[in-house]
Amino acid sequence: MNEIYRDIRPKNLRIAGFLNRSKVNGPGTRFVIWTQGCPIHCEGCFNPDLWEYNGGEIMSVGQLFDKIVSTAGIDGVTFSGGEPFTQAGGLAELGSLVHSHNLTVVTFTGFTYDILRAKGRASWNRLLAETDLLISGPYIAGLPLKYSHAGLCKKDIRLLTARINMEPLRAGRDAQTTEYIINRNGSLFMTGFPDQSLKAGFSGLGSNKGG
Repeated sequence: MNEIYRDIRPKNLRIAGFLNRSKVNGPGTRFVIWTQGCPIHCEGCFNPDLWEYNGGEIMSVGQLFDKIVSTAGIDGVTFSGGEPFTQAGGLAELGSLVHSHNLTVVTFTGFTYDILRAKGRASWNRLLAETDLLISGPYIAGLPLKYSHAGLCKKDIRLLTARINMEPLRAGRDAQTTEYIINRNGSLFMTGFPDQSLKAGFSGLGSNKGG
């Protein structure tokens, strides 16, 4: 595994994309940010196009926060990727701002919780401190789903604060739930954890991002 752990700059983030509202990337309705770049390269990854560190676009923490607070009706923000912990300093700063507006933070990561703690990196600890619900560990295709809620499967699910109630998630919708968004130009955006055969059937019609 490549040891790429440096933040780009504390106040800037390299972003692959974002979605103003999603119901399949954590509990409730969430603003989702996909970071660009990942050193883990899980087999069967939903987002291999996000592995490279030179893609996406640079956005400031302030720009992203303005987009978040101008989006009505959301319960919080989800950091996905890519690998959020390679840009932990900037995301921790954004998470602090998100919490100041009484919104919650969910963070997906391919690292295990034990690795995140054992490394002792200050920026990683700051992002963990700003994370309410951590969904961690490498993606492993074929493992049974852990909870019946989209975006909360094949991973270790760990509440780090009391801001999120897990009980509704355990009795929620099927974990394979997928969102399809048809853009004004007719392109299709898919997010969640779609079946790989379904994902392949829609290839060429638009973009897709897993949780």
